[in-house]
Amino acid sequence: MKLGKKLTHVFDFLTEVLAPVTIALIAFLYLNANFDFITDANTISLLASLREYLIVATLICAGLEFAVKRSFLFFILFCALSAICVVFMFFPDSVPTFLQGIVL
Repeated sequence: MKLGKKLTHVFDFLTEVLAPVTIALIAFLYLNANFDFITDANTISLLASLREYLIVATLICAGLEFAVKRSFLFFILFCALSAICVVFMFFPDSVPTFLQGIVL
């Protein structure tokens, strides 16, 4: 795709920003579990939720960076799979009951 060459730079930049932020948050949460920097349960819960969203956002940006270099069909397929993941993240009640044991 012609547009893919320009979008690659955008997704590359987003991935370069999101990846270190995600890793820093994960490291902070692991350190906090051992040393209790933050004891407020609501804040920890918020940071844990933010961690999950950042992980998915980083993976989607990296995947889109890869997908825009490939065929349009591959790009559409990746976007559809990403949309499914995002929808189920925001609407966990819509996950079928037989899959609820698998979802983290």
